[in-house]
Amino acid sequence: LSRAAAPDGHLGAAGSAGGTLHELAPGTLASRTRTVDVRPRGRITAGLAIDEDGTPWVADRFKGLARGTRSGAGWTWTKVTIGGRDPGEVLGIATVPGGGVMVLHDGSASMLRRGVWSRVPGLLPDTPGAVAFGPGGVFVVSYRNPYQNRSVVTLHRLQGDTSERRRIVPVQGLASDPLMSIFSVGMDPEGRVWVGTNKGLGELPSGDAPAFRMIGMEDRLVSPECNEWAMLAERGRVWVGTTSGLASYDSSQLEIRPVLKEPMVLQAWSGSTELDLPWSAPRLARDSNMLELKFMIPTYQAPGKIGHEARLLGVDPGWIRQEEGRLRYAGLAAGRHTLELRGVLPDNGIEGPVLALHFTVVPAWWETPLARTLAALLVAGGIWLLFWLRSVSLRARNHQLQEEVARQTRALQEASKAKSAFLANMSHELRTPLNAILLYAELLQEEAKERGLDSTIRDAGRISQAGSSLLNLIDDILDISKIEAGHMQIDIQDLEVAPFLAGLDSALRPVVERNGNMFHVALEGAPAVLATDSTRLQQILANLLGNAAKFTENGQVVLRASSEPGWTLFAVEDTGIGMTPDEQKRVFSEFVQADSSTTRKYGGTGLGLTLVLRLTGMLGGRVDLDSAPGAGTRVRVRIPNPPPVR
Repeated sequence: LSRAAAPDGHLGAAGSAGGTLHELAPGTLASRTRTVDVRPRGRITAGLAIDEDGTPWVADRFKGLARGTRSGAGWTWTKVTIGGRDPGEVLGIATVPGGGVMVLHDGSASMLRRGVWSRVPGLLPDTPGAVAFGPGGVFVVSYRNPYQNRSVVTLHRLQGDTSERRRIVPVQGLASDPLMSIFSVGMDPEGRVWVGTNKGLGELPSGDAPAFRMIGMEDRLVSPECNEWAMLAERGRVWVGTTSGLASYDSSQLEIRPVLKEPMVLQAWSGSTELDLPWSAPRLARDSNMLELKFMIPTYQAPGKIGHEARLLGVDPGWIRQEEGRLRYAGLAAGRHTLELRGVLPDNGIEGPVLALHFTVVPAWWETPLARTLAALLVAGGIWLLFWLRSVSLRARNHQLQEEVARQTRALQEASKAKSAFLANMSHELRTPLNAILLYAELLQEEAKERGLDSTIRDAGRISQAGSSLLNLIDDILDISKIEAGHMQIDIQDLEVAPFLAGLDSALRPVVERNGNMFHVALEGAPAVLATDSTRLQQILANLLGNAAKFTENGQVVLRASSEPGWTLFAVEDTGIGMTPDEQKRVFSEFVQADSSTTRKYGGTGLGLTLVLRLTGMLGGRVDLDSAPGAGTRVRVRIPNPPPVR
């Protein structure tokens, strides 16, 4: 069916059978049938147009185009050629604003302007199916076949006697349905483009809208199958041919619905059991913990390809894109689950409403709270048993180690006592003959002096010196043995410091100056009287001065006495060989010297500093050592003032 309106208000219609024109008078609605006698009957009329002069144009579907000229009350028909030839298959004809017509034929289009036919440029390489003109010289062309697997229209604008293509606009339906076909097009006075398709009525708003929105039965269309090649778009009203007849719609009242609707579940099942989603929240058996589902997005208005997305809360990290509305989940954990579905338009960034489906996977017996509680108790009991067994084992091992330590300690104490007893006994045994040797050496020295035997005097002096050194060693050993045995007695008496140091200077100066050393005694604020054991203090300072003299040659040895709050300080300083930090850590141990080479070079047993440390401790004091290799040594002995209560 093709229709056209004349400038005087008459309506014309042509269709099947061909070769016939129906006229409808305004006001009276009286109709008359005209025969297009230059066209054989029985063919299909492909198009009807009435130009601005009121001239009717009738196009036959196959090789025919005729123009009418008013003759009395009727028309005289003249056969029209395009470029000197009859047009081939004609699919449509339309009136061109400003005069002329446009004919769609032979896979292209021709336009008559000012009596001259010209080819319409900018058409797609598909068969044009329909054309309609709108305001401002804009016209729209539809195509019989999809372009790049999409149904599209092209928008053009008249430029004088020719035209240019402005845009290609896709006509989208359900997920870009490849089976959509365009049967009719129209443009209303507001510049909106309308298309009639087998999937509904499409509207393209005026301006730069990217694509059509589709209008279907949800918008109160009688039938979505607008496939009768008839379209008239007026201001506020659209006339379209459908399989149910000619339909008229008030376009101003058409509701603009959301672009995407809530998804619709087509089918859902778990194993062989069909589920009633979303109307219920089914419970799935644990041994068939899987879910399969098919869904769709019910809309005709999508301006692009629809994407299907789903996400299972707590399982999927985000929305999962589905190529089709079908998904499957397997191995679902026991508990309550929520599956969300939605439609999206990826090209436009549009997201549709979300449909939430709820279901539960029934836990197996071992996944029930009671079973988990019992399992937790068993695990806790096992851990406690292991801990208890480990504790028992550790206590037994600790008891065994304590007994072993006690046994070893007793053995060491007994060995130490035996050593001390042995040293004490041996020292006493050696002391008696050694005193006899020293006595005879002294007598020999006196007799040699009387006779003037110088060599004998020297030999007797060496014997006496060696014996004295050995006697001092024995005395040190006896003192250490007494200290370890707890038999060392401390006798605290008032000691005049100055006379005490003078006596010490007199007794030890020859020993200190023996190696070419200079010896100084300095009183630097020391108290006049000190309550201490003078014998043990003399023994301490004598050992320190002896060590300083032994390890210093052609240097300086200084004995200083001073005071600090609560303490009397005695310091022995030398400019001798000094010690490293490691040597300082070992020097107070029994029978140990800083370096084994010093024993070979300087002699000694390594008991002196040990005895100094122990005697100072018995007096309630402490010993500090400062030394560096090649820079000498300083030993400070602090004696409490007043003395400790014993």
